[in-house]
Amino acid sequence: MSTRADGMARGGRRRIRGQASVLALLLLGVAVICALSLYKSGRLATDKMALQNAADAVAYSVSTVEARDLNFAAYMNRSIVANEVAIAQMVGLASWAQHTNSFHDHLRSYDTVIAQPLASNPFTAAVGAPMSAALKGMAGVFKGVGTVLDKTFKPLAQAFSIVSHGTNYAYGVSQTVFHYASLMQALGVVQEMIDRNGPDGAGMSDYGVLSLISHLATFAELPGFPGTQYTRSYDPTEVCSKRARDRNDESCDSARAYERLAAITLDSRDNFSRNRGWELQFFKVLRQMGIVPSWLTFDLRDRSGKNRTWLGINFSKSLDLGIAEVRFGMRFGIYFDLARDGGSELRHVRQSNDATAGKYFNWSAADGTNMGIGITGRIFGGIFACLPLVGCVQVAGIPDCQATAVNDELNFSCSVWGLTIGPPPIFFPTTAPLATGYAEVGVRNVNDLKSDSKHMGLADRRSPFGRSGPVPREAYGDVPTRENAWFGLPFTTVPPYNQENRNGSRGIYDMASWNSRRIATYRGLPPYIDTTDEVTLAHSGGPYIVVGLELGEAAFDRNNWSDASKEPKGRFALDNGLARERATVIAKAEVWFKRPNDISYFRRGDRYEEHGSTFNPYWQARLVETSHADRAIALAIQQGQGEAPPYAVAEFNEFMDNVRDAVDAAAGAAGL
Repeated sequence: MSTRADGMARGGRRRIRGQASVLALLLLGVAVICALSLYKSGRLATDKMALQNAADAVAYSVSTVEARDLNFAAYMNRSIVANEVAIAQMVGLASWAQHTNSFHDHLRSYDTVIAQPLASNPFTAAVGAPMSAALKGMAGVFKGVGTVLDKTFKPLAQAFSIVSHGTNYAYGVSQTVFHYASLMQALGVVQEMIDRNGPDGAGMSDYGVLSLISHLATFAELPGFPGTQYTRSYDPTEVCSKRARDRNDESCDSARAYERLAAITLDSRDNFSRNRGWELQFFKVLRQMGIVPSWLTFDLRDRSGKNRTWLGINFSKSLDLGIAEVRFGMRFGIYFDLARDGGSELRHVRQSNDATAGKYFNWSAADGTNMGIGITGRIFGGIFACLPLVGCVQVAGIPDCQATAVNDELNFSCSVWGLTIGPPPIFFPTTAPLATGYAEVGVRNVNDLKSDSKHMGLADRRSPFGRSGPVPREAYGDVPTRENAWFGLPFTTVPPYNQENRNGSRGIYDMASWNSRRIATYRGLPPYIDTTDEVTLAHSGGPYIVVGLELGEAAFDRNNWSDASKEPKGRFALDNGLARERATVIAKAEVWFKRPNDISYFRRGDRYEEHGSTFNPYWQARLVETSHADRAIALAIQQGQGEAPPYAVAEFNEFMDNVRDAVDAAAGAAGL
């Protein structure tokens, strides 16, 4: 039974042969094609990602090299500023030493002019003889001390200025050398980052090469390239004429850059170089000691804003009568002080043709000690009518008139009916110089100062015996505020004549022509590198860099198949779909300035926003997003998205030919 059943079962089963093999083969072919497509898509995505990583690495690495270049320039520029300030200190010491030595000449002059005539008169001999002896004794002490100081600090200033000036020039040249060395390093980094991070066969695209050249032209300041640049190397020998400066010519960029360097240097001076002075107000000291009662003194600010303590009376009274008010006031006081002023200045020496350049800058220093007196007076009084919304208006009485003579100038004014009238400040001698000093570093007839109005005259001269010029009164630590020390006392031998070569020199103004006060070892400011505010290539040039890389289809295929014979052919060959048979990517990086405000040591105390420059080493590199312009240009150049197909070009040319034929036919029909 079992055998029969088995036979029946076998007899009833239908046998189907051949169809399964065909289906399997079809499915296998589809599976192979899908696998190949999936494999190539994955490899394409992987290579595209590696290519993008390589582009990011190139952009970031180049920006890092350039950030280090700017930081190096910042360290060098800060060193230059520090050395310039050190030169200012040494020139100040040379002036201070000569100032100490000049006490002897001034005291002996006052002995000759004042003390000896008093001593020779029998009625004043009791006062004049001790005064003459005291002046001669003090003059001898200052002569000994001053001679030692002058012979010490002048040679020291000369040697120090030679070393510091030479060092600054070396710093300036090193910036340029390091700048171009960084350029070569950045070019080497490009291929290194591609080899390390990109797939085999990756390289710079046409757009990448153009972007790199544009970046180098705008950031590295390659010679001969036109257009704006983000970094500039400034040469102190580049001269800007007055005509070019008036036209705001680009040739004056270097001159303006040295004005900026000079301003930064002046702002960086220490207290000794900026203002090494002091002032002793005698009545203020006597009031503090309790010798003079406070009700017998009063404080009054002068025109410059300085508060001075006067000995005298100062009161005002008023009586309110409702719709009227009676006012009366009076002031009278005298002033006495001993002031020591001094400072160093970095000045541009004006040339005869008003040319400007970095080599024309000069360090000079001036010092002075003066004894000053002052007198002030004021009187006012009258009846004032007080009306709502109008205020009080004087209807009777005397005008409010006041006059103050201090610091070699007289100020006088009167006020009536709310209107103040009066002449400008007038020269009125109230100071007596006790010592003056001057020194400078500069090459004769190049960047040295001279005794003329173009160099040493005062910007707002008061004295009819002085000269107007470019020197502001607050320069040199307020030394020019005492005009008797600056120009010399008129019609006297104080300070003494014949201080040098019997040339009749008197004040600091004339000392600028003394050969003994010039140290000819300084040839102006050194070369240096700085950034500009220029926007280059619509934010695609320096400090930005746009990198374009590409991977050709042939290189992509070689990476997938070790042997070209194994690459699928025929129906199994898959089109990669690469535009212009290449895969392309772009990346963008920026060299940017960022002070580390998260660290209190580096945080600014004034809370101002600081713009980038090569005077602070806070330059960093970062990747940034590409702009629409970057992407559009990259698509047009790298992938040919802006190109028209050949048939479209042919059709357009044919259309234009038809238009020209129609125009010619119409012109012929019209008889033209």
